[in-house]
Amino acid sequence: MHTIIINNETCINCEKCVTICPKQVYKSFESYTIPAHPDICISCLHCMAVCPTNSIVFQNNNTDSIENLKSFDVTNFDNFLSSIRSVRHFKNTLIDNLTINNLIKIAKQAPAASNWRTSDILIISDSSKISSMEKITIAHFKKLLSLFNPFIINILGIFRSSLKNYLLKNKPSILQLIDKYEQGHNPVFHNAPHVAVFYGPSVNKLSKDNCDAMMHYFRIYAHSLGIGSCIIGYAYNARKDLKKFLDLPKEYDVFGFIIFGYPLLSFRKAIIRQNYLK
Repeated sequence: MHTIIINNETCINCEKCVTICPKQVYKSFESYTIPAHPDICISCLHCMAVCPTNSIVFQNNNTDSIENLKSFDVTNFDNFLSSIRSVRHFKNTLIDNLTINNLIKIAKQAPAASNWRTSDILIISDSSKISSMEKITIAHFKKLLSLFNPFIINILGIFRSSLKNYLLKNKPSILQLIDKYEQGHNPVFHNAPHVAVFYGPSVNKLSKDNCDAMMHYFRIYAHSLGIGSCIIGYAYNARKDLKKFLDLPKEYDVFGFIIFGYPLLSFRKAIIRQNYLK
């Protein structure tokens, strides 16, 4: 469990920590906010970074303030990279086509195996289409939940042990995802104005690596333009169903999804990436 301390003398109860927390750790009352569920905190430190009064403190997890996040040179590039966060709350504003085309152009400058540039990016900006993608992804996870009975779990243990382990490990997250959706939220694509779909030829064994590199270039350049983004792993799990919906060529596979748009909230602190390897 994480030790989260809120300074009630400086907290102005703006509820930005409540809004930004991806796990709903915080709960706000009429005149104060508390970390009601510190046991489910994932240490992203988003709350601390958006707090306008520096009222949130994590034991052994404090960061320095950072300035000038949207420009960099050789001397502060490390700070620039450290300021890139997963953004899940966006302004209701579309990004112009010229900027999106530049994002695609820069992403395609990423290194590719043998310089074989056959991967591509599809941009979805139609809100109704993104809503359909949300519905398809949720349906995929509902199908996975149907596998949760002793007989099927035992069969998976024999023939698909990796799927069995995934289901057992992620059942609580899947249940939470479906519950949020049924409450009227959009827990997969987070009402983002745009979704970038990264895909490449199935026959190229390094297509996923190529798409991964493109995704990183995409996010770094987006951040330099003041555009927030987040890689959506839930959508990747439903990639086969989404590929069919998006009518992508049969000889291609989908290797990643990124939501992006102008951030609703500003981050005031650098991020700390935990190293779990010993």
